[in-house]
Amino acid sequence: MEQKKTDRRILRTRRMIDDAMMSLLEEKPINEIGVTELCERADINRNTFYCHYNSPLDVLEHLEQTMLARISEAFSAHTNSEDATEITLLAFSEEKRLAMILLSAHVGDHFSSRITRAAQVRNLSIASRQASKLSPSYQTMLSDFDIAGGAAIIRRWAEGGMKEPPKDVAKFIRLVSNYGSNDIQKKPDPEFR
Repeated sequence: MEQKKTDRRILRTRRMIDDAMMSLLEEKPINEIGVTELCERADINRNTFYCHYNSPLDVLEHLEQTMLARISEAFSAHTNSEDATEITLLAFSEEKRLAMILLSAHVGDHFSSRITRAAQVRNLSIASRQASKLSPSYQTMLSDFDIAGGAAIIRRWAEGGMKEPPKDVAKFIRLVSNYGSNDIQKKPDPEFR
């Protein structure tokens, strides 16, 4: 059976709602955004909004899913690379506005938590191989420490406008994770000066 394509008007309306939501999220937290304000910004009526979404949180969920799909596409396109951080940062830089919004304080930690959980699963499998001399509970603690530090660096990078190249930020995270902050401060890589 042939699958029908989504009507262009539907796609256009969703894009208008998504753009309005991103615009509002650049100004204020999600919990301060109401349907009426979102409809005014998108220049649609409430009935039209409710044909597509149930609430502003549903729009945010759609935006998060869009970014997660972009990250997934990036992983598919970079099968040769083993650096998940770099691939994720490349996807963020290609969807810069959306990534900066989703990593902002206006959205809270929901999106960051989703990314963190995915990283924890990947990181624990690596940690169990690389830190095999540690007990499983200490492997988990080490993984959590690495991920929390990496997440803080990524959030700072996003807050700063993603000016540094994704590859360099990923390398910085990897070096801090592997060698600690003291070693990096003692003899910093020239590109981090």
